Amino acid sequence: GDEEDNNDDITTNNDSSNSYVAASGYLINKPGSKSQNWHKDGPDAGFIDCFVPLIDLNEELGPTSFRLDDDEDDELVPMLNKGNILLFDYRTIHRGQGNTSED
Repeated sequence: GDEEDNNDDITTNNDSSNSYVAASGYLINKPGSKSQNWHKDGPDAGFIDCFVPLIDLNEELGPTSFRLDDDEDDELVPMLNKGNILLFDYRTIHRGQGNTSED
């Protein structure tokens, strides 16, 4: 009989012409680094950032923090473990914190 393959790749949807990886990269936050300025990764809707730490994070290592509103003191700092996945809108205000660890 006729069988239909329903094993869609995670990067596709019904209109796969609009789904793609626009950019990729990695960041190594070395000891002694300074915190980044608050920023958005871009102005356009429809893009998602995906963070996957390769080690367990803690405050010393300089995790990414997110601004919850216009008050710079009101921020969220998720402590991700190795292999966790964090997805957020490209327009979310965030910054990488400085690494204060010794090694």
